[in-house]
Amino acid sequence: MKKIIISAAAMLLAVCAMAQSVNVIEGKKLYDAERYDKALPYLIKAVNEGDADSKARLATMIFTMQVPMYSMDRDGALRMLDEAIEAGSVLAIERKGFCTLNMGNDTKEDKQKGLDLLIEASEKGSPDASFNLFKVYRDGIKTYSDGEVCVAKDDAKALEYIEKADPNHYSSNRKVLIRMDE
Repeated sequence: MKKIIISAAAMLLAVCAMAQSVNVIEGKKLYDAERYDKALPYLIKAVNEGDADSKARLATMIFTMQVPMYSMDRDGALRMLDEAIEAGSVLAIERKGFCTLNMGNDTKEDKQKGLDLLIEASEKGSPDASFNLFKVYRDGIKTYSDGEVCVAKDDAKALEYIEKADPNHYSSNRKVLIRMDE
């Protein structure tokens, strides 16, 4: 009898894990396809199941206003990203860096915070963070309001980050990707 109860409990846990995986997988797939309205219910379920990366995706959708039907302000979305970071999500570090750098307050300090988060995520193995850093160093970053340079163009760093993002794919396309100014 004890073995039957243990087996039943194990099967129940496996079914619950599979359900979580379906929500996480489907939410990620729809998020990556930029079908945010369709991703929303899956991500909400995955967040309720405790998936930190899904929380990062949902917070990013809220911050970038991709799901107006979800009632939360940008500060709430940033708190969600912080919670996902605390839970160990490297994706949340990358997403908070991206949001802070590109859509946060238009100050040099905020842009630096965003850059620091992207660097941290890149160091932790995020190819998306490395790709975003490639674009930052390829193009440079200025404040919109007064054009103050926050990050200067740096072709060597741009190349370093694009190769870190995907060394096999990008190493042969250096000149195209760097787009040297003439």
